Amino acid sequence: MASSYSQACCNTKPVTADYTAVGTFEQVGDLRVYVTGPADAKHAILFIYDIYGMSSQAKQFADRLAEKGGFKVVIPDYLQNDPLDETLFGDRPKLFAWIQRVGSIEVITPPTNKVVESLRVSGVVDAGIVGFCWGAKIATQYAAVDKGDFVKAVAQIHPSMIDIKDAEACPVPNLLIPTKDEEDMVKKKKAKLITRRKKTRLTHVPPPPFSWQKTAYHELLQKKFGDKTEHHRFEGKRKERKREK
Repeated sequence: MASSYSQACCNTKPVTADYTAVGTFEQVGDLRVYVTGPADAKHAILFIYDIYGMSSQAKQFADRLAEKGGFKVVIPDYLQNDPLDETLFGDRPKLFAWIQRVGSIEVITPPTNKVVESLRVSGVVDAGIVGFCWGAKIATQYAAVDKGDFVKAVAQIHPSMIDIKDAEACPVPNLLIPTKDEEDMVKKKKAKLITRRKKTRLTHVPPPPFSWQKTAYHELLQKKFGDKTEHHRFEGKRKERKREK
């Protein structure tokens, strides 16, 4: 079955930002892992970044999760030896071929198992997985590999490469957060024709391609987990309103 993907993600170059990370890098097998948060934390978050890799924004996001939630947060650097070549932007076949080579669930699972084991050894009893874009897909797929043993929840932020088979296999609740660059994943009401004063119009714009799969994905997760699966849309930072004098 074909899967949907974010046009913006596959065609937009990453932004840059100055940020001084507060975490440290540890070595887990052949993989370097960014670690932040309390060393004695009992609950962790495994953060799977997007195809831009170990960016300043990724480390800042992890630091904020650790600070606000008191979690130990880890970012495995899956792309450390084969980072994204920005010349692939705009060439979807080559971009997806690279992703499949370096970032399929079959490639990601062995090093992730080692990271999970290192978390257990440190005293962590369970974890959630947060994934961005491609990382959201991997987060859901790895939760299925784990079978709910260690991973208890998944958060998908501007998820891409959505395939309903991933929802079918996922054993834990999901938080779905599409952004302004993607359509919602909640089911919309069917378009109705309204005739008024001899003018006919649609109540809403027809959904874009693959919208059916995204809504079916959300519906399936809701049937499995009820209100433990949530959907929220992120539109970006709110602009501060100027006070009227």
